[in-house]
Amino acid sequence: MLARFPSGVTLVTARGDCGGARGLTVSAFCSVSLDPPLVVASVASVARSARTLTAIQEAGRFEISHLGEQHRAVVSQFATKGTDKFNGEWTVLVRHVSPVLPDALFAMECHRAPDIPGR
Repeated sequence: MLARFPSGVTLVTARGDCGGARGLTVSAFCSVSLDPPLVVASVASVARSARTLTAIQEAGRFEISHLGEQHRAVVSQFATKGTDKFNGEWTVLVRHVSPVLPDALFAMECHRAPDIPGR
């Protein structure tokens, strides 16, 4: 999957302990290493107080759904600061697991590594 990912828009989702499912659109996603598989989803423009970032920190993991041309509405929906982004039939919400987009080009579960602050 990672070797064949040229570029694109991804959806990052997480289910925190307190706040439920959260998600955001990320356009800066790339493979760092194939062995071991490491990725970076840059959320540099996201405030440290963002609900999605808090959910990722609480859960220690997050999901990546790679989006295609047919997902324009999803991209727009998750690019907002709204709290009810998971309405509709397209999400798979399983208790204690982050939601993924069933018709995503690919989806993967990621475990959070230590933060690397940027400047």
